Amino acid sequence: MHATTDFARGPGGGGDRVTCTATSSRGELLNARLALGDDLRTPGDWTVAVTGRWNADARRGPVRLTRVPVEHEPWPLRQATVVGLRTNLLRARGLPAPSGPPHARWSPGVDVRIGAPRPSLP
Repeated sequence: MHATTDFARGPGGGGDRVTCTATSSRGELLNARLALGDDLRTPGDWTVAVTGRWNADARRGPVRLTRVPVEHEPWPLRQATVVGLRTNLLRARGLPAPSGPPHARWSPGVDVRIGAPRPSLP
């Protein structure tokens, strides 16, 4: 499955805003609008765990899964509030709707070093 993505950043509603859109080749959609807040200078363990990226997975051929090691500096994170959300990703995968407000963080990005692909499973 492949997806197209788009990110737009600009002022709006009295502050800095970001809109993130992803559409899969199967028609699954994620459109999230974020209001950006202050820098997150000391992220907690949960934030590090869900924002860090140490591996990427890719499918090679119809069944073979590969792991690609990823290295990067810590993300420069900002607080973010979801001010708009349209998605069918969870429902499309047979998952229940989440309860409570979404957790959001935003980063302008980091430089990344990507390693050679390796088989994920024997």
